[in-house]
Amino acid sequence: MNTTTRRAICTVPLIHVAVTESLSTATAPALEATLREILPLRPRLVVVDLAACELIDAAAIEVLLDLHRALWRQDGRLTLRSVSPRLNRLLTLARAAQVLDISTHEGDVTLSS
Repeated sequence: MNTTTRRAICTVPLIHVAVTESLSTATAPALEATLREILPLRPRLVVVDLAACELIDAAAIEVLLDLHRALWRQDGRLTLRSVSPRLNRLLTLARAAQVLDISTHEGDVTLSS
């Protein structure tokens, strides 16, 4: 029996998602639904811009970690951009900062391999 491993082919280089409100238990299902629509596109990079997000709770962090894992399985990656010091502290306390790629700057995120 011959088995070969096929690597997923990314079909979209970059998807940018701008969060415009706080992420909480109330908004996490909508965020999850939006992010689940992205996965079939097999993006190489998903950038979630949190510049307008003032608060994030455990439910929303779980959604982001689930997306990170799903993208990783597809050879893609997730970057959180424009993370405020407050959000960075919350992500650090939840130990999500050890897993997620976090940028505190508004600058461009590159598609490096």
